[in-house]
Amino acid sequence: MKKPSMAKLANSIGIARSTLYTWRDEGAPLEKGAMAVLSWAAKNSKELGDPKDVRAAMQVERLAILKASRARVERENQIAAKELMPCADACRQAAEAMALVFSDIIRDANELPPQLVGHNDPVAVYKILNGRIEKHRADWSEKFKSLGR
Repeated sequence: MKKPSMAKLANSIGIARSTLYTWRDEGAPLEKGAMAVLSWAAKNSKELGDPKDVRAAMQVERLAILKASRARVERENQIAAKELMPCADACRQAAEAMALVFSDIIRDANELPPQLVGHNDPVAVYKILNGRIEKHRADWSEKFKSLGR
C-alpha cells in the first residue's frame, strides 16, 4: 500500500500534523491508512479528547471507503455487462472508423476525377457521385453501428 503524505493523512482524519507525528512516535500504523490510524488512536491515544469525535471521524472515513467501493463495483459490473468499455478500446474503435472515412475520401479524390472526365451531362455526374455517396453511407453506417461492441 502506498504510504500517504503526513499532511494528507492528517487532513483526512481531521487532526493536526503535529498530532499525527506524536501518534507515529507512539506506534500508530500510518502506512496502513486513515482507518488503521483512527482505530489505533481510539485504543491508544491520550490526546483524543471526546471519543464521540473519534467515532464520528471514523464513520466519515468508513462512509468514504464504502462509497468508493460501491462506485468501483458498479463500474466493474457495467464493464462486465458491456455497458461500459475501457477508454483505450473506445479510442481504438473510433480511430478505425475515422480511418475508413478518410481512406474512402482520399480514394474518391483520386478515382473520381478521371471517371468524370468527358461527362457533360449533369445527371450522369450526379448519378456517379450519388452512387459513391450511397455506398459510403452504407459502409460507414455499418462501421459506426459496430462501435462500442
